[in-house]
Amino acid sequence: MGPTVRATIPDRFRRETTAASQIGLSRGTFLMHLAPSPPATISHEAIVYGDIDGYPLTLDLILPSNGGDSPRPAIILLHGGGWVFGISGVQDMRDAAAQFAKAGCVAATVEYRRTREPGHAWTWPDPFHDCQTAVRWLRTHASHYAIDPDCIIAYGHSAGGHLAAMLAVRDNGPGEPGPSSRVNGSIALAGHMDLRIPYTDEFAINSLQDLLGGAPDAVPDRTLDASPITWVDGQSAPFLMLYGHADHQVAPTHHRTMAAALQQAGTATTVVEVPDADHFTIADWRCAGPWALAFVSATATRTYQEHPPS
Repeated sequence: MGPTVRATIPDRFRRETTAASQIGLSRGTFLMHLAPSPPATISHEAIVYGDIDGYPLTLDLILPSNGGDSPRPAIILLHGGGWVFGISGVQDMRDAAAQFAKAGCVAATVEYRRTREPGHAWTWPDPFHDCQTAVRWLRTHASHYAIDPDCIIAYGHSAGGHLAAMLAVRDNGPGEPGPSSRVNGSIALAGHMDLRIPYTDEFAINSLQDLLGGAPDAVPDRTLDASPITWVDGQSAPFLMLYGHADHQVAPTHHRTMAAALQQAGTATTVVEVPDADHFTIADWRCAGPWALAFVSATATRTYQEHPPS
């Protein structure tokens, strides 16, 4: 289990070493994982990872140029936008993906089905099923891209943070083929954790109704099914959650109640509360990046201890 951290953002070095110590890495180990690497990366765009009745689901891969053949962590990046807007190539996800690749990871920015798409009536659990399919695709193609299938981490903001959390607490359903779709760690930035919590922001209210197919109190079973907190158990993957005190779209109750549930289940959990961040600045790499890289490093270290390379 981990701490709740109140963090300000004064400078890069302090952010990095604070993140490392709070997540449980020594300064030397953390800086080793952040060793400089060549800025060049290799991109593979619009890879089709799934198909829904002729509608292609795509992802972009960014690989470190000097990664070699050794298995490395993979990060699945999920954009925000209220399950309504956004594309995987938006700048915040592209920037984060490039930073993860420069740190030696395979980064996959994933597109998923969104509500309000013309000609479609997609609702819950369609976006989540797409994210599960993307995780299975990464594991199936792990050897081709030098991915460690035991070290896949979800990273998402807002609606993407909600989906990243779901990937850590749920696995394939009965009869679903292929490898596990549960990730080995989740980084959720201003993520929605309990959809029963009342919203005050009009966009959040409307987009949630679009996702659920009705107001939460009108579709209580679907609301519970779509809430990450519902699925927390002893199999849940470790979490890093970041929230800003100036966030007026996702209440702090989301991450605080989620952290309590995770800790009760015995899941390693770190919560970072940033007083001067709002719903969007929390996703700025200068704010989230040091914590995210420290979490990935800790997850990789734990993975290699539990599953030593053969």
